[in-house]
Amino acid sequence: MVSVVVLEDDDVQREQIARAVTSYFAARDIKCSLSKLRDANELIEYARSTDRLDLLVADVVLDQERDSVSEEAPRQLGDSFEDRESIHAIDLVQSLMLAERGVQVIYVTGYMEYHTRAYQTEHACFLLKPINQEELDFALDRAMKRLAMSMSKPVLIRTSDEERFVRPSEIVYIESDRRVLCVHVRDEVLRTYGKLGEYEHLLPHRFVRCHKSFLVNMDYIAAFRRSELVLVSGATIPISQSRRKATHDAITSFAKATARVLKRRSCKVGRLDA
Repeated sequence: MVSVVVLEDDDVQREQIARAVTSYFAARDIKCSLSKLRDANELIEYARSTDRLDLLVADVVLDQERDSVSEEAPRQLGDSFEDRESIHAIDLVQSLMLAERGVQVIYVTGYMEYHTRAYQTEHACFLLKPINQEELDFALDRAMKRLAMSMSKPVLIRTSDEERFVRPSEIVYIESDRRVLCVHVRDEVLRTYGKLGEYEHLLPHRFVRCHKSFLVNMDYIAAFRRSELVLVSGATIPISQSRRKATHDAITSFAKATARVLKRRSCKVGRLDA
């Protein structure tokens, strides 16, 4: 499931961009959770309240009165907030440290002069309005590739006596017991402190949150039952009732995506043999 936010102050354009984003993910059979926001307040609140944000499509210039911004905004936006008549998504991305959180940003604007300033922050693409489906598809392709690369990086796990870098592919599942996390890798269990949601944000989309206390790597799932997952090791992981449908959808989408990759590889091998 890819978590996407569209930030656009114009109601018509926000709906147009949202439809184009939905069309992109539907055509590729990728599950997408889409939120449509209209101003700085809503993005600040969203970023503060959620552990998961993968992709932001943001209008650069937000037509919003300074007095209408929440009291937290001046602290969030820093000195630049006081110097500008309008609020810029570039400032929001910078102050909320979205790039540092691994969020892939696509800027959209009708003003070419912001192209250079956009490079003050990490971003996947910069599009000029009006945008069409082909241009947005190109930008989303770039964002998804960058997202996959960032999520394949090793994860730092601090145990009581050392700091370990572990590749996501080596993690079978993570179990949470209050503030203690048991990270089950192929040959051992690493114990650390933290929130499961933090790792859910860091790890790639092959991991599914099937229970409030379990995050599972779908590469290691051998069977799916109504109330549990069976891993290749024979271990069973519970599925909570509230997450049953989302877990089923995630596994189905993952299986289809894996099948497409294998098919493409098979076609390449066939062409080489020919």
